[in-house]
Amino acid sequence: FFWLDVGATVTLVFDLTWVSRELFCASSEGEEALKTSRAGRAGARASRTVRIIRLMRLVKLYKAYWVAMEKRKEEEARKQRLLELKPGETIPETSDSKTVSEFNVRQEGEDEDDLDDENTKQEDQEEPKQETRVGKKLSDMTTRRVIVLVLVMLLVLPQFDPSGNVGISSSDFQDSAKFASSMIFERWRDWCGHSNVSVKPWCMESLATPTENQELHYRNRYELEVALLQFLYIHISGGFLFRLYWIGAMSTLWADSAYLGQLAPLNQERWLGTDLRVSSANLDTTWDTTYVRNDFYQGPVSSTIPSATKQRLVNVWTEECQTAVGIVVQSEVRAMVSTGCSITEELRCSEVEYVTPLTFSSEESGTFSFVFAFDQRGFTQLEAGLSIVQTLFICFAVGVGAMTFSKDANELLLNPIERMIEKMETIKDNPLEAMRLGDLEFRREEVEEARFRDKLSQMSRPWQILYKYRHAKKYKEPMETVMLEKTIIKLGGLLALGFGEAGAEVIGQNMKVSATAGVNAMVPGSKVDAIIGFCNIRHFMEATEVLKEKVMLFVNQVGEIVHGCVDDFHGAPNRNIGDAFLVIWRLSGSSEEKQT
Repeated sequence: FFWLDVGATVTLVFDLTWVSRELFCASSEGEEALKTSRAGRAGARASRTVRIIRLMRLVKLYKAYWVAMEKRKEEEARKQRLLELKPGETIPETSDSKTVSEFNVRQEGEDEDDLDDENTKQEDQEEPKQETRVGKKLSDMTTRRVIVLVLVMLLVLPQFDPSGNVGISSSDFQDSAKFASSMIFERWRDWCGHSNVSVKPWCMESLATPTENQELHYRNRYELEVALLQFLYIHISGGFLFRLYWIGAMSTLWADSAYLGQLAPLNQERWLGTDLRVSSANLDTTWDTTYVRNDFYQGPVSSTIPSATKQRLVNVWTEECQTAVGIVVQSEVRAMVSTGCSITEELRCSEVEYVTPLTFSSEESGTFSFVFAFDQRGFTQLEAGLSIVQTLFICFAVGVGAMTFSKDANELLLNPIERMIEKMETIKDNPLEAMRLGDLEFRREEVEEARFRDKLSQMSRPWQILYKYRHAKKYKEPMETVMLEKTIIKLGGLLALGFGEAGAEVIGQNMKVSATAGVNAMVPGSKVDAIIGFCNIRHFMEATEVLKEKVMLFVNQVGEIVHGCVDDFHGAPNRNIGDAFLVIWRLSGSSEEKQT
């Protein structure tokens, strides 16, 4: 577990911003800037994997809990053995005592050759054992629990993934952003593109619209800005998990950052002319009136752009990020700083999604391209929250599964075994208690049968048939543990009847010695204070001649009366000798109330 701790601790290093950027973010040179979004997704997946590795610490917690519980059980068992010891006795060692007892048994009356022959015969006669009803039912119930747990996991776990959640879908938004960026690039082609990519476009030659086809250039530039503003108004805010954070332009072949910073700004008279350009005084009102879109059912689906963002759109773009130059479109303090890149300063690579046009060819990738950086912190926060809920759900599901498995094992195996051990302990301490246990078990069965009849009488006919079938199946095919439990009670009662109170000590002592299966009837005796009574039936010979074969009924009736009276006064019938009865009242070990 030391290495589990080391592994979980090392994974904390990957949460450092500069470490994650170096490991999971793509290079910033050339065309690799367009692939940073793919690297960001890889970084997000890697970070989720790192968090899963940390869950290995739960294994150690479970192991520590299991070891602590085992030590506690061993300590309680040791204390119990100490309490059961008599003066002068020591705690027996199970392994040594078992070895000695087996050696003694073999030396007393068994030949090793005979034992070897018997073991050989048993091995030859062994056949595949049939599965018990307890094992079969436990296996069936465990299989059902596992199937239900797996189905629940298959249905619920995808809901904790934003991409698989039925109520949360980011794929549509991503598709719309990619489609819109491609459409904006098509508008740029119409304005300043060229069919031959090796020829430098006219807009890269000078910052002025050529006089030839000037009105057409003005119109194409206007359509480009309309498409760009529509894209901005829809994606800059709203109920999306992705927000447009940064917009820029890049060209690795024809222009530098300073030139692109003057080419890209909107609402310039040199690109639109005087007719299509909006005056600075009416800029806010005109843009909001034109581009804030309303839906017939949902109302406004796009909000206004902040005034500071509009001013940055129409002024020179100066912020350089990698090989592109652009501006921050969100209302942040960072947007007022002219140095550095806001994307790398404010966002981790896993929190930014780059969108570039998909319609340009590989030859056009170095000519000109718009770059849109989306802030997906809302998405990552939602993903982190769902990850926490997922962990809690897995812990809850595993806990419920463990409880149900434990419940089945307790009902079918552990509880019956504990009841059998309790009965064995009771019989070991006082073998005569077996008769009382048998009476209690019989009364319990009678009570259950009465409840069954009462419940059956309150049901309708169809339910009575089903209930009778289940009840009959339960008693027709009882579990082996139930049969064994009742067998222990019956054997204990037969031993108590056969040996009586005088032989109870022999039974108790042999049951306490668990190191060997042999029976030792020569248990050392002990002095007992007791009152012995002897009574017989008067004129038994005359009664025998008169009653003849019915004399046994007469003797049994008299014996029932004698046994009942002696038992009522805390005595014990010891033996029947024809027409005589030997009864005993034991004083040693009895309470003062019984003695008086």
